[in-house]
Amino acid sequence: MSVKLADTQAFVAQLNVQGARGYRFVTSMVVGKEVGNFYARDEGSTSEWKAEAAPTNSTALRQQLEAQGALGYRYVSTYRVGSSVSNLYVKDAGKTAMLLYTLEKEASNSVGILAQANGKGSGGYMMRNTLALNDGTFT
Repeated sequence: MSVKLADTQAFVAQLNVQGARGYRFVTSMVVGKEVGNFYARDEGSTSEWKAEAAPTNSTALRQQLEAQGALGYRYVSTYRVGSSVSNLYVKDAGKTAMLLYTLEKEASNSVGILAQANGKGSGGYMMRNTLALNDGTFT
């Protein structure tokens, strides 16, 4: 477990050091009175990380996802470090695949969400998570 950091640049630097050593970020956690970042060994793989300021609307988010996907970066999560909120992206250093993203308005109930996930899944997409933006909630 590595120490949790208070600024985004230091956090991304830590992610890249651990990723180059073959470790992937799992989560931040508290153990006793210590707060840290938990990493797991990912045999045969190294990773590169980056953080981009989290957009507040779907148009800007879609543009960011498409730009990062074109570079082979996969969206991991929206993360707060200190006072900044960033989207974290990771790329397997051994792969050059381009990733495609779609951003859909969230369905209004669990049946609709399941249908939406299955529909996108049949097209090769996977549902990552739900994002609440100032112009709606998206999956």
